[in-house]
Amino acid sequence: MDVDLQTVLRRLGAPEVAPSVAEVRLLPEHYFAQHWPKAEQHLPVLAGETPKRSVCREDLFALGAAASGPEDMRNFYVAVCAWGAGTSALSAYRLARPLRQPDLEERLWAGLCLAQRGDALGAYEALNGTHRVKFLGPAFFSKLMHFMAPPPEVGDVRPPIILDSRVAQALGWRKTASWTPAEYLAYLDAAEQLRRRWRPDLPLDVVEYQLFAVGKRV
Repeated sequence: MDVDLQTVLRRLGAPEVAPSVAEVRLLPEHYFAQHWPKAEQHLPVLAGETPKRSVCREDLFALGAAASGPEDMRNFYVAVCAWGAGTSALSAYRLARPLRQPDLEERLWAGLCLAQRGDALGAYEALNGTHRVKFLGPAFFSKLMHFMAPPPEVGDVRPPIILDSRVAQALGWRKTASWTPAEYLAYLDAAEQLRRRWRPDLPLDVVEYQLFAVGKRV
């Protein structure tokens, strides 16, 4: 899919306004009985008595780096859900649905182990095809891919980054869901071109979350 780089660069704003990494507050009560299977209530990310807690990107990258097999996938999935849903009970409810798939852990690991090795396209193809999880589309599984991979660094080639409807809107795409692997690859290449022109000193995920912020306004 084509991207008008000049238009998107104007939307990104002045280079000095590059965003900082923000924490996301989550409310654990949104993740319990009425929304989540009882088996998930013991997961470490939901443990504790504190009524409110927060999670940030660094927390999720650490979980992704520590994952070594299917047995780690549920806690990782719920942690990324908490980050993605924030304080929205409706989002938490929707993100609970994939947990009911019997082979969820194996399917997630089959795709995300590729992301952990930096193979963004391979992971996307797996989670969008052979190892697809019901109710889990690209807008969310690209988040899982992103945090399973090492944090992007300047010079990385096509690291897994997030593509959701906000990012697509910022890029000027009419299609805001269900992107093909070829379209995801086009996004990675467009994001890299934007990074080089906008903030070549910063990693690619900075471009992604600035696009997300822009997508809220367009």
